[in-house]
This record gives sequence, structure tokens and C-alpha cells, in this order.
Amino acid sequence: MLKKKLYGLKQALRARQNNIDEHLHILGFVKSPSEVTLYVRGMGANLIIVSIYIDNVLVIRSDEKLTKELKVEMLKVFEMTNLCLMSYFLKMEVKKNHDRIFV
Repeated sequence: MLKKKLYGLKQALRARQNNIDEHLHILGFVKSPSEVTLYVRGMGANLIIVSIYIDNVLVIRSDEKLTKELKVEMLKVFEMTNLCLMSYFLKMEVKKNHDRIFV
């Protein structure tokens, strides 16, 4: 498995994406047939959705425990930082209150 950064190489983005794709499949995620950067695992109370855009990984989950488990598994293979709650994604501002998300 790849543990070092690939920045600066012509195929860096594709190699990074392939490594993330492979690891998410190992963790039981299924890639969306209509959106190649979207992965889903589980359903209902155990649903976790991962969206990848270049170097950003967005995690949407029904239970915080799922996020913690995913972080532990991803950190075994990839260097990652945790920026906590999302405020911007794909040039869209995102705000959350106790029961709603505003984009």
C-alpha cells in the first residue's frame, strides 16, 4: 500500500484515486455507478457516504461511530488531517444547525 505522497508526478492524482478506490472497496464501500467519486456502505442507521474530490474527503454518516471507525482504517494507509465540520465544499458554503444543513 502507498504511504507516501505522490505530489509532483504526472499521474499523481490518478494513482492517489486508484489507491483510495481500492482501499474503500476493501472496507466494504460500493462505488456509485453514476458518480465515480461517491462511495456508500450500509443503510439506515449504519449508512456512511464518502465523496472524494482531489485531496478532499467528505464523510456523511448516520452515526458518529462510523466516522471514527473509517478514520482509523484510513489512517492505517493514508496520511490525513481532520478539519472537522465542513464549511466549504466545491466552492459552496455549507452551514449546519441542530437539525438542518444549508448550502
